[in-house]
Amino acid sequence: TVKEGEPSKCFDTYKYLLSEMVKNEFTRSDCVVAVGGGVVGDMAGFADSLVAPLSLINAIIVACSLRRREQVSNTLSQLEGIWGSHGVYVTKESGRE
Repeated sequence: TVKEGEPSKCFDTYKYLLSEMVKNEFTRSDCVVAVGGGVVGDMAGFADSLVAPLSLINAIIVACSLRRREQVSNTLSQLEGIWGSHGVYVTKESGRE
């Protein structure tokens, strides 16, 4: 159980949730249910997303990217332009929704 409110959005809560998942032998095929909203849902979703090794890699990529925000933003903008010109995105405007 996670207490409601912003004070629960902390490393101790995250550590508690992960330890409960490990203790109960959670795998990616298990389900995390957050009853409530806000902080409870945020923390449950965050802990659940990091159970998978790939999600941890994604979190590391995001953390490293924060140090080079402008460069990463420019690169993603260029990629979006390339993807857009090749019709990778499906949008209302493209008529392929």
